[in-house]
Amino acid sequence: MLTTPTPRSSSIGAVGYDAQNNELQINFKTGGKYIYEKVPEHIYADFMAASSMGRYFWANIRSFYNYKRV
Repeated sequence: MLTTPTPRSSSIGAVGYDAQNNELQINFKTGGKYIYEKVPEHIYADFMAASSMGRYFWANIRSFYNYKRV
C-alpha cells in the first residue's frame, strides 16, 4: 500500500488507504505500522482533513476498527 507522508502531524508519519479493501495504514513516527480494517472512505477523508490527526485517530479510529501490526 502506498503511503503519504504527514508532516503536519507530530505523531503520525505517513498514511495510506486501500479503497478496494477498505484498509487504512498508519505509520507512526515512533516506528509502529498498523493496518486498520473495514474503514470507510469517508473516515479516511475526514482523518486526512482533520486539524489534529492524532486527536481524530484517538476519537474515531483507534477503538472502532480492528487492526494488525505490520
